[in-house]
Amino acid sequence: MSTMKKRILFHLFFFIFPFMVFAQSQEEPPNVEKTGGIFPTEAQADEPDAVTPNRSDLIKPGKRTRPTFTKELKIAAQTQNEIRPNYYVMEGYVDLAYQGFRLQADRAEYDAKTKDLIATGNVVLDQADQHLTGDRLELNLETKKGSMYNARGFVPPQIFFWGKRLDKIGEEEYKLYDGVFTECNQIVPHWRLNTSSARMTIDEYIHFRNFNLKAKSIPI
Repeated sequence: MSTMKKRILFHLFFFIFPFMVFAQSQEEPPNVEKTGGIFPTEAQADEPDAVTPNRSDLIKPGKRTRPTFTKELKIAAQTQNEIRPNYYVMEGYVDLAYQGFRLQADRAEYDAKTKDLIATGNVVLDQADQHLTGDRLELNLETKKGSMYNARGFVPPQIFFWGKRLDKIGEEEYKLYDGVFTECNQIVPHWRLNTSSARMTIDEYIHFRNFNLKAKSIPI
């Protein structure tokens, strides 16, 4: 090969080699997943389903069932779930208002079909000037009849009572079992009447059964 040809090949190789190296450096290494880092690149955004999924594949929320409560019945709670048709469970600061009375509890279950209500945990029931507390309440909202367990209450003019169970058996009629009545609001009342059962009609009378009366701790 002549000296002139060698010089020409040398200059061509010297001129072309940098471009070959630069072009090779721009090629992506094999088996490397293309990502956009923290932010997606324009190329990824142009590809279907690269950044934005197909809207038809998104989960669409179904229709949420609503309690078939009347306008008179209002219930607020931290959670309300329909565990079966027309049966609702409410938990956390349950607050129920219905036809002049207010019920508060930690938990409540309500059957919208039968109108049966069960409330548990720090149950408080207020109606007009009557106040009642207990551990558990079973009440039918249609008949207004039911039972409060470990009940403590107050009725005017100044009657305090507590007992194992209090049944509401009529519009203004109640029956207390294994209960105590007094007119004193002291921790240790000046007098109290213990009874195995008592039938009470608000603003009228109380019938006691198997009772004894005490002044402080002294039987009378």
